[in-house]
Amino acid sequence: MRLSKTFEERWKEAFGAEPKKEKVRQIIREAVQVQQTRALLRADDGTPYKQLAIFWSPRENMILKVDEMTGTVVTMLARKRHLRA
Repeated sequence: MRLSKTFEERWKEAFGAEPKKEKVRQIIREAVQVQQTRALLRADDGTPYKQLAIFWSPRENMILKVDEMTGTVVTMLARKRHLRA
């Protein structure tokens, strides 16, 4: 699993510390997958693009966007607070 620079910056902003890959893996394992990654083509010109997977963690009150094709956690949405143990 890879953590994007954007993800790392947002994590630090929300929690005040560097993200730990094992904690991120745990959150994803326990989260509800709302959407899978999809490789799509734009209707107007056929340009390829990805629709990222979305994982919702009710326990951590957070949403993660993941590129499952590359194994990259791309970004996150969360309130500023402390993570649960």
